[in-house]
Amino acid sequence: MVMSYEWNDGNLSHIAKHGVSSREAEEVIENDPYDLDVQIVNGEVRTPHLGETNAGRILIVIATWIEEEQAIRVVTVFEPSKVMREKYVLWKGSNDGAAIEDTGISKPGRRSALVGGKSGHG
Repeated sequence: MVMSYEWNDGNLSHIAKHGVSSREAEEVIENDPYDLDVQIVNGEVRTPHLGETNAGRILIVIATWIEEEQAIRVVTVFEPSKVMREKYVLWKGSNDGAAIEDTGISKPGRRSALVGGKSGHG
């Protein structure tokens, strides 16, 4: 599935401040990330995706689905804490996909909640 992204000067400059390129943010979303707890900010559903780039850089990408544009808008991107990175590596390494208790990470039974334009929540 080809995904469309909404990039503008605001979100591009914001993620650049975190040392992340738009391509890296897109790769995290496209590389089957783990979805963290959904956030509602000013009525907008934002999904934090914990995943990695093609180069193996682990990042958290917070994104939202823009229905009118049929596109994903990245709100922000940042590097996770050391503990969260370790939990991601442990989870990723589990062969059966079983949950690691008390990680705070939940993996949907499908790809990322934003794939296909559905938040999977609500």
